[in-house]
Amino acid sequence: MRRRAAFLFLSFCLLGSETGLARQTSGVTFLFFPPENLSKQQALAWIGEALIRAISNQIEKPGVEVLPRETRLSLIEDADLPPNSTLSKASMIRVAQLAEADALVFGWCSGNESGLRVTLQVLDMKTMKVCAEIVAAGPARNLAEMENELAWQILDQRRLRGEMSREVFRNKTRTIPNGAYAEFVRALAAPDEEARAKLLQQAIDQCPNFPEALAHLGRYLYKKGDCAKAVQRLEGALGVEKFYREVQSMLGNCYCKLGMNAKAIRAYSSLLAFNPPMEVLNNLGVAYLREGDLPLAVDYLKQARSMEVNSVVVTLNLAILRFVQKDYDAAISLLDEALKLNDSHGLGHYLRSRALQARGDSAKSEEAMAHAIHLSIDPDKLRHDDPRNWTLFFMSASRSQ
Repeated sequence: MRRRAAFLFLSFCLLGSETGLARQTSGVTFLFFPPENLSKQQALAWIGEALIRAISNQIEKPGVEVLPRETRLSLIEDADLPPNSTLSKASMIRVAQLAEADALVFGWCSGNESGLRVTLQVLDMKTMKVCAEIVAAGPARNLAEMENELAWQILDQRRLRGEMSREVFRNKTRTIPNGAYAEFVRALAAPDEEARAKLLQQAIDQCPNFPEALAHLGRYLYKKGDCAKAVQRLEGALGVEKFYREVQSMLGNCYCKLGMNAKAIRAYSSLLAFNPPMEVLNNLGVAYLREGDLPLAVDYLKQARSMEVNSVVVTLNLAILRFVQKDYDAAISLLDEALKLNDSHGLGHYLRSRALQARGDSAKSEEAMAHAIHLSIDPDKLRHDDPRNWTLFFMSASRSQ
């Protein structure tokens, strides 16, 4: 089985983040190492990582996969190699073998900002033969065009360009200005989340329409729980295909938390074609319930429960739905199941008391209410609340809101 770094930005993990996608079962897998900076100029230090990131974005297509930076770094660590040092060719081959890559790309960069020369080589990991050098040259201000030329030469050399013409491939050229792209690349290597967020914001300040930077900063804000600010960034990142599912999932969660249920429904519904996990189906059911569409709420909550029968959250949500429908027997039955799994859930005991009272079982209702109060539930606070507001949605794989 091919190894990939476990890189989870999102709540549920499951939704195709840039490192979470399933590996190709056929085709060519590339592992890129940043070209060595022979000039040793600090001002050019960002270019190596920028080159391979831009090239990777341009050559990826069905049948062509590029292992992400996070995987490369994880494998370097697994191989007990220095993470921030220039590796020897033998060490790079070792990492490529661990990755089970089909092709290893490495090289060097020389010159200065007024005249750069980038040389790449592709090593076929099956034959261990190095292909002819691939070269692009020009001033740093033309780096985007150089990246596109190198990407084209790699595909052409490996006979992977298919029917695409050179003119069409030029449309893949990076459009983000060098200054903003440099800040973005520096952000990826930042030592901590706060430093990374600051650099990402600087990249966005220079180029407001920078979907990758918006996605990364939105993810950071999402993890901090600042949904209002996260939404502002994430909505600008929807155009990036490799982030699409992750971004829609985070947006749906944030919309739910902010009470924007119609927008949450649209975000979660966009994930239905991708066989979403239980958490998404639960959240979609909750959004429909809060919007008052009970039939669809039932449908998605049942689907979620079929995937995980012992989920206290989903079972409680279904119980709340049945209570709203005034199907008190069904609500009590579901609550009994949920409380067997977690007897310390105060809201469950409170809802059970209300359902028992509505059914006319006062003695058991009082007993359940006493249990709820013991668990710090305030009946006066909840008495006039809309039960739909008691529903729980998942912000992550391990907690709900």
